[in-house]
Amino acid sequence: MGKSAIFVLFSAVMVLASSVVSAQADYYGYKDAKGVWRYTDDMGSIPAAYRKSMKVLKSEKPEEKPAEAADSGKAADDKGTDAAAKSGSSDGGKGMGARLEMLNRERDALEKERESLAAERSALEQERTKTASRKSQAEINEKAKAYNERVKAYDARRQAYEKKVKETVTAR
Repeated sequence: MGKSAIFVLFSAVMVLASSVVSAQADYYGYKDAKGVWRYTDDMGSIPAAYRKSMKVLKSEKPEEKPAEAADSGKAADDKGTDAAAKSGSSDGGKGMGARLEMLNRERDALEKERESLAAERSALEQERTKTASRKSQAEINEKAKAYNERVKAYDARRQAYEKKVKETVTAR
């Protein structure tokens, strides 16, 4: 077998392996020494001292919906799911699955925003080191103030998300 055949075989195996990964995943929650609930999908990141008291949360596979129904009713579905989760009604676990799906989407959006903020901060720091004039520094300071406001807004959304996750965990 030649090197190119091995490469093609290896590539095919990697593509197949990566496409199978989208199955169900577990989430883990634990309370740290300060009494703050921490959530992760990587059990290895949980300190050994907290592993015995951690909670295992199973993500449920979302139900398949037709494309038209999913797009047209998305906003109404999110509001209904949120109301059902807050009222504590259960419909055989389907409401919890929808709630977890909504939380996963929100988590993904927060991660993208965090990455964007980190890139913006890096760009601001780099710009600050390159400029020497007072006028340029004043402009950078204004950009930094606006950046800090976006960070505060992000932190508020992140804390609201963590509160929703905590409510979901206690509802289970």
